[in-house]
Amino acid sequence: MGPRTRSSLVRLAGGDADMAAAAIREALARPLPVPSKELPPTSGLRRAPLLDAQARIAVARGDLETARVAARELEEVAIRFESTALAASARRARGELLLAEGDAVGASESFADAVRAWTEVGAPYETAECRLRLADAHRALGNLRAEAVERSAARTELDRIAQAPATDEAQAGTAEPDTFVREGDYWRVVFDGRRMTVRDSKGMHHLARLFAAPGREFHVLDLVAADSDDPIAAGRLSRVGDLGPLLDDRAKQTYRRRLAEIEEDIEDARADNDIARQEQTGLEREFLISELTRAVGLGGRDRHAGAASERARAAVTQAVRKAIGRLRDACPALGDHLDRTICTGTYCAYTPDPRAPSAWST
Repeated sequence: MGPRTRSSLVRLAGGDADMAAAAIREALARPLPVPSKELPPTSGLRRAPLLDAQARIAVARGDLETARVAARELEEVAIRFESTALAASARRARGELLLAEGDAVGASESFADAVRAWTEVGAPYETAECRLRLADAHRALGNLRAEAVERSAARTELDRIAQAPATDEAQAGTAEPDTFVREGDYWRVVFDGRRMTVRDSKGMHHLARLFAAPGREFHVLDLVAADSDDPIAAGRLSRVGDLGPLLDDRAKQTYRRRLAEIEEDIEDARADNDIARQEQTGLEREFLISELTRAVGLGGRDRHAGAASERARAAVTQAVRKAIGRLRDACPALGDHLDRTICTGTYCAYTPDPRAPSAWST
């Protein structure tokens, strides 16, 4: 939440709904020009938290037309960016509008959808907020038992948040390290001091492997095998219908023999101060090393060409991108970081900026 959004909601909480409405209207009309972690450069993502706040403020003032327009645009942004968190915000905004219009049935459905989405994202405070609004919708419908259940669940979660122990930063005066650790069916993630919980998935496993070895390239077949309960069977299945090894034994021996010769050539070129020869032999060495790395996987086993590799590439890429999407929902700054540093394809890697590396605790 950006400072202008927060300021508007603080004014609303303080009872000055008119000033809150004016502030959020100004923020939407004249966005700040400089992007930051809280204000991504994409205009739709910038407007989303402002639209969410505008919908709440407008409902509080009885300005349902403004609330309707804000909720509709927020829904469009959520669809465009395929974001669970934005969808949750949009469902809550729609629920606020429907409840104000007297459609308690529609409001209860929207609030219930928002509760499910925020739970999936791993946002306990937002989940509790939506449970309270769902309780209000149940009360309007006369469903007093359902109201009590939702209100009790919300208060329990809010009490748990309020009673949470002080963070490591407060206790030790140091920033909590970036963390990516699996805990049962969820992953505990910390990035730039922001804590979140994300549901387990294959993509999260792939990311954890990449984080553990920054700068290292992993072939997709290695990632698939590492995430399999039976790596041997996974390796056997990956070869069904393939086109054989990328390099046969004779080719590998030839490449390695030539590499040894190149090292001698490079030493001779250095001794003769022959820059052109150094560059030429250096390029040839890089090519041979690249080919051997491409053809030989973990443990020295051959990598195979063909359909299996392509299927693995597509599956790993899809899983990783889906995991990044969930992490973006929980923390947009982390999503931006991963977009810049995660490379997918036949080879996958995590390559943080060497000037500002992110050392993950995994």
